[in-house]
Amino acid sequence: MHAGDMFPVRALPYVDPANGGSVVEHPDSLARAAAVPNVDTIIGGHIPVGTMNDLKEYVSFLRDFANFARSSMKAGKTVEQAAKEYTVDPTYKGYAPSVNPRYGTPQKNLQIAYDELKRK
Repeated sequence: MHAGDMFPVRALPYVDPANGGSVVEHPDSLARAAAVPNVDTIIGGHIPVGTMNDLKEYVSFLRDFANFARSSMKAGKTVEQAAKEYTVDPTYKGYAPSVNPRYGTPQKNLQIAYDELKRK
């Protein structure tokens, strides 16, 4: 399966809300892809070829981030406060919050998530 930039790196992805991108829905979209049977190889955007288990782990990573955004917003934290507090759970070995500050970062992705959640 070619997942491309839906599974770009082991970090928060670049999300483009102006073109339909969603921090909140991204894990659910990838979870549907991870449910496709008979796939043994995943081609990501900018990482070595992986397995379905790698994709499922990324889904969990993204879901944890979306849940962090929800709980931070519910707790009344600003995007800036939440971004300073965000850390990657150590169970995600080899993951980082960001690999390029021009793209996905905790603060950028939290802002997108907060904007999405305010509309719901």
